[in-house]
Amino acid sequence: MAAVVCASAVPAASAAELRWPEVAPLERSHRFEPGQEHALALVLPGRDGEPLYRLCCAAPLTAAPCGAADVFSGLFMCTLRPAAGGPDLLVENPFPRASWETRARFLHEELSSGRTDDACGPARRFRLRGMTLTLTLRDATFRARALGADPGAPLRALTVPLLDAFTLAVRVDPDPAALGAHAEPRTHVVTAGVPRPSAGDEDLRGTDRCLAARIPGRLTAADAARLGLAGPYPRVRPATLRHRLDLGAHAPAGAASATGTGPVLPPLVLRDAGGREAYRLTGHWSVDPGAPGVWFRLTKAGSAVDLLGEGLDPVTRRSRAYFALDDLDGACARYPGWGARREFRLQGLRVVIELAAPRLQRADGPPRSQRADDAPRLAPDDWGATIVVEVEPDEGATSPFAGPSADLDPRLGPGCTEPVRVPGSVRPPGARRADGPP
Repeated sequence: MAAVVCASAVPAASAAELRWPEVAPLERSHRFEPGQEHALALVLPGRDGEPLYRLCCAAPLTAAPCGAADVFSGLFMCTLRPAAGGPDLLVENPFPRASWETRARFLHEELSSGRTDDACGPARRFRLRGMTLTLTLRDATFRARALGADPGAPLRALTVPLLDAFTLAVRVDPDPAALGAHAEPRTHVVTAGVPRPSAGDEDLRGTDRCLAARIPGRLTAADAARLGLAGPYPRVRPATLRHRLDLGAHAPAGAASATGTGPVLPPLVLRDAGGREAYRLTGHWSVDPGAPGVWFRLTKAGSAVDLLGEGLDPVTRRSRAYFALDDLDGACARYPGWGARREFRLQGLRVVIELAAPRLQRADGPPRSQRADDAPRLAPDDWGATIVVEVEPDEGATSPFAGPSADLDPRLGPGCTEPVRVPGSVRPPGARRADGPP
């Protein structure tokens, strides 16, 4: 379901404004009794009565009420997708490791902990697409299910708690200020009741506490201080890097493949006045198989935090440090903040990354600037560009991480022909619109 982009009541030099289709208020409760199948499908209509979204909720090992696109886990879990199909909009993390990275997944240790917040309690609130969706599990009772013998203790049976009976309450309220295409992210995403993926971390299964993990795009001032990313910042020497990347018919012998996971350019080491490494900029193949391109990372010496990856679009949750192949095509290459040349200001640095002189091999269909959808129309294994990186000191760049653009991700609106402004943002001096004038 696409957003509606309309002209605002301001001079023509201003960009369009963002507005999602208006959802109809809804309040519904469903009681699940013992022995019943715990599954529910609910359509969320717009004000005009047409279906906008489909809410699907189920317990694991239950027939998915909305088809095979959903994989349910925990005690009970819900997904929200556009009525015409698409991703789960309740997932906050833009780069989830698994389908369970969602606050719409309820666990026994959360429901039995006595918590009342909307991270781990029985009521979860999600703000997105012009609405607030609240899911509440109440009056829950549990039963135990045996899984078999514990191989570490043969005489002890493994059991897990399951929901026996409960009431699911669903409430939808219009919320014009909720502009995100996905659920508005919290500072932390909840991953309770599962082991942490990093080697050496303790296994927290069976505990009654939530496991909090910071997600990209929500770096707070406290996070920056704790991670050693607060000022003062080292003054770096100016640096420049040029690297030609070619794939397919024009690729040199032994060139990397776009399907690989390795780097696409040699790392650019940024040094302070004393010659010590202060930062490192690297480029890698895109992590999104549906949108080929290049992803750039900037890390401070001694830290693994990607400083460029924090500047996510507030609506699509896409990073400006990710250059999709379509971003180099036609008017999209000139789109402010998201085109072939992008500027990042942070930690006393001005970093400019450009994919210049692109060589694009046409696949099927017209360029994205002439289409309403964002499916790639360029050959992902036969293209090229000159990667140009310029870094210079910038005393006015005081943010600990790269901020978002003043213009929304062009994948959201009517292509790349008209910038859509981030509400309340100010375009930096000298920045240019897609059609030329500032």
